[in-house]
Amino acid sequence: MPINQLLEGKSFDPKTIECISKAFEDACRDLGLSGRDYSGRESVARKIIELVEQGECDAEDLRAQTVRAFRH
Repeated sequence: MPINQLLEGKSFDPKTIECISKAFEDACRDLGLSGRDYSGRESVARKIIELVEQGECDAEDLRAQTVRAFRH
């Protein structure tokens, strides 16, 4: 699932979208989620969007927090 589908209806500036996309791809890679693992990738995307909505906007921090959440 492309993260763009989950961004529909949300309002983020281009820099934030770039940050979200990078964090998403990096977190999926770190968690070993392939492009075919739709539910896993969707869960990662939802977590990243949740963190962004809480005010986080650094791609590395988003990646780290997301990976940590899924490994615990």
